[in-house]
Amino acid sequence: MEADKIKELASSLIRGARGNIEVVVIASEDGLPLATEILGKPVDTDAMAAVGAAISGATGSLIAMFESETGKEVVQPRMIDTVLPDGRHLIVKPVGNVLICTLTSERPNLGLIFLLLEDLDRTKE
Repeated sequence: MEADKIKELASSLIRGARGNIEVVVIASEDGLPLATEILGKPVDTDAMAAVGAAISGATGSLIAMFESETGKEVVQPRMIDTVLPDGRHLIVKPVGNVLICTLTSERPNLGLIFLLLEDLDRTKE
């Protein structure tokens, strides 16, 4: 994905989520932040990108382990949702060769967020 397209993607997620997403970090698969958008208080986006990559990698490895037992084709996870103790969600979505890492508000409208994130599958390159 091109740099301008990545930055616009982060901005459009924040706008489209109507306050339900507080932070968007678009990261490389190895955890390097490529673009960030923050709505609200500051967050360590480097750490968020690294955690998103670790979660995605670990989940992908687990899927590969299960799929190798069944003989099915190994695929990457569609989305990983981690519920935090304060009611926010850290959601990681692989799209092409990047990871979309989002931190929601407390008690977010998950239907809206999932819809926005699933629509990103059309942007794969």
